[in-house]
Amino acid sequence: MPYPEYAPEVGRLVQAVYDRKLVIESFDWGAWKEWEEFRDVSRVRSASLDEIRRLLTLHVRAERFGEGHLAEVIESGHMAALLRRLGELASAG
Repeated sequence: MPYPEYAPEVGRLVQAVYDRKLVIESFDWGAWKEWEEFRDVSRVRSASLDEIRRLLTLHVRAERFGEGHLAEVIESGHMAALLRRLGELASAG
């Protein structure tokens, strides 16, 4: 199966997640089973900043181990929901 070719915006998004220190370095994202409750995009609307950071960490790291993960997250609307919620939290804080 060929690896996905992402638009440049996806690369910039991943870089921005790292640059803004949203990735949690000492987080065992592979063992975090609670992320499954956020499969329902409506649940993201009430996520805390820590939960958003965990989810972003999981998604950008999972792409390294399973090419195409980000494509699925973007196509499902999950990434858009995470970024919307992040924006809400930033404007409220």
